[in-house]
Amino acid sequence: HQLRDILLADLKNPVVITGAVARVGVQGMGGIGKSVLAAALARDPEVRRIFTDGIFWISIRQHPNLVEIQRQTVKLLGGDSVFEDIQTGKARLQEILEHRSVLLVLDDVWHAADADAFDVVGMKSKLLLTTRDAGLVTSFAGTSYQVQLPSLPEASALLAAAARVPLNILPPVAEEIIEECGRLPLALSLCGGMQYKGQSWERILRMLREKRIELIPDRQETDETHRSIWQTMEVSVS
Repeated sequence: HQLRDILLADLKNPVVITGAVARVGVQGMGGIGKSVLAAALARDPEVRRIFTDGIFWISIRQHPNLVEIQRQTVKLLGGDSVFEDIQTGKARLQEILEHRSVLLVLDDVWHAADADAFDVVGMKSKLLLTTRDAGLVTSFAGTSYQVQLPSLPEASALLAAAARVPLNILPPVAEEIIEECGRLPLALSLCGGMQYKGQSWERILRMLREKRIELIPDRQETDETHRSIWQTMEVSVS
């Protein structure tokens, strides 16, 4: 609800949206649920009612083909998608969206230049981006929302839901699994899924503790807060 209020605040009142407040950034570590939150927001009835010309989900990721993504977006919007460079694509998107009321969701943005290629919203529209990079949010988005780790009760509820068991029958070992996962939603969901598929809670905890990932090529993932995701995924795949 808080993110929805941030996104819609200027659109609910008879004020002009400036370029700064037309951009909202959702920031948090990998696996914390930024995309899930953005997807829930895009499905929210009030959000869909405000953006009468549609909501468009654009996956950016680490190494995007920006021109091709621009072409696909222009085509969805009913425009001429024949162009060869980013600036022409941006200009075409800007022209199409000038008087439309749309929400553009840029998911998993790694570089400010990639977001800039879609910085085209008009006075009735907004741009929502998800990213791990707090600096990108500060430099590009006018307003930011930081996704926090779930509390222990919330993490327990998520683990129980993923395992498809009632919360009140989670064993004491579940709290140790939650600690091993660093309360990250993705890691908790994977562990719950393993239990649902037949692994015991004790075996899941033992596998997590035995798995040691010493070399991770992505420097952003060497942070201790991200290790539990890689560790849990490798155990899940094994």
